Amino acid sequence: MIRCVAFDFDGTLVRSNLIKRRSFYDVVADRPGAGDILDDLFASEFKGDRYEVFQELFQRLNPEWPPDQCRQEGRRLAITYGELCQACIRSCDEVPGASELLTELKRQSINAYVVSATPERDLLPIVRDRGYDHFFSGIFGRPKGKVEHLENILARENISSAELVMVGDGDDDRAAADAIKCGFIGIANTGNGSLRQADAMIEDLRPLLGLILNGPAEVSAETTIKVGEPNKNV
Repeated sequence: MIRCVAFDFDGTLVRSNLIKRRSFYDVVADRPGAGDILDDLFASEFKGDRYEVFQELFQRLNPEWPPDQCRQEGRRLAITYGELCQACIRSCDEVPGASELLTELKRQSINAYVVSATPERDLLPIVRDRGYDHFFSGIFGRPKGKVEHLENILARENISSAELVMVGDGDDDRAAADAIKCGFIGIANTGNGSLRQADAMIEDLRPLLGLILNGPAEVSAETTIKVGEPNKNV
């Protein structure tokens, strides 16, 4: 029996992946060549967070710069990027069925958490401003990783891995679920074909309550093949 659900945020509860990707380009629009470097980084599936993306950008734009200068400039640009994303994500569309699902989970006393790779200081005001905070028993982001957050949820709720399910749209979500041996439900989008290895794949959140209560058989073939947003790099 599932007693607790952990949700990724971007691309899972809100349609913010395209916003986050576009914002990388917006903050470097005045830097010649920067867009091409971002194209190369994203095409190579660069795994760094926003700070590492911009640090790598400056290292390629200015190979004569010392590493500390690239790091400092990358951090400055990452802060600008975060502010831009926050402003846009506060009002972007939610994933279909998100509010209905969260309302029903709360009604049925199934505790929900946000477990995101977004810095927690950025994540908390976004969740509050969207009016989601009352749905969650905890809202967690970086600097701690997703595995550590899931382990803390197990301890906090005094539940076994079999009683927790992770819902997300990225390989890091699946990897975190695998690490603690809990269930994983993937949100389908064009950038995450590898997530077909999930316990189930859904495009919107409306079938999720049935999955939680009754298992993956509740998801129809029509639901599992849909495509949503590109995957993200934050």
